[in-house]
Amino acid sequence: MFENDNTTCAPSVFPGVLNGTNSGACGLNLAIRLFPRRLWLFGFDMGREGKPYWYDPYPWAPLGKTANGKYKAWAGQLDILAVLCKESGIDVVQVGEKSTLPGFRHMSVQETLECLK
Repeated sequence: MFENDNTTCAPSVFPGVLNGTNSGACGLNLAIRLFPRRLWLFGFDMGREGKPYWYDPYPWAPLGKTANGKYKAWAGQLDILAVLCKESGIDVVQVGEKSTLPGFRHMSVQETLECLK
């Protein structure tokens, strides 16, 4: 298991520590540690437009869903990871029809499928 500082998305230099204010940031921190040439972020756009993606709304959140304002805050907190990826030569592609992650390159699903052929 990993330790976590849930107040920051800044990566930790310590083994066994994955920081992040949300699970997506923790996952991105883990992926970055593997030093890939490219990361594809599927279903990771930090915006929902009122619709859940793959699962039922969380029962503990107000009205059973995460507020859209929270997604905007989380998206902004990923800027530090976008800078780190650029400095490390990791090409991060946010795949989806809409992007709220300005620090990462964006591709539509169709463009991505063509690229992966």
